[in-house]
Amino acid sequence: MLRAYGILTEWNGDRALSEKLYRAVLNQDATSLTATTNLGTLLAKPGDLQAAAALWRPVFTRNEDILGLGENLGTLECMLGEKDRALDVLKRVLMIFHT
Repeated sequence: MLRAYGILTEWNGDRALSEKLYRAVLNQDATSLTATTNLGTLLAKPGDLQAAAALWRPVFTRNEDILGLGENLGTLECMLGEKDRALDVLKRVLMIFHT
């Protein structure tokens, strides 16, 4: 329920409330893919790239088969100047989707 409410508040432009709701979801279920990826996006948009990367890295490790997550994390790592991490992420994505 919190996750759905977070999505709705994000769609309606209430960034602060949706961030609180996604964090509440993660307090209950630290593995929630939707809450983690959406919260990471919310954090990355205004420039908190480190926080977004900290959320997305462990999620990508568990979900390497989600193309958008890999693409976003690879891009984010590039923006952070983490060339080796970016290459690792993109190689893993290519291994899964290029077979």
